[in-house]
Amino acid sequence: RGRIVAYWDCGLSYRRIAARDGRDSVTVSRIWKRSVHDVHIERRARSLRTP
Repeated sequence: RGRIVAYWDCGLSYRRIAARDGRDSVTVSRIWKRSVHDVHIERRARSLRTP
């Protein structure tokens, strides 16, 4: 998962990431979307905490 995000941050497409990682491009897309969603939820939870 971390490697896929790192490849994406370097500017590679889902297809190129899939080819490098030996996965289907749909799987790579799903992993990327889940990762972005998890980060969004984590940031939201942090912003709702009371000091």
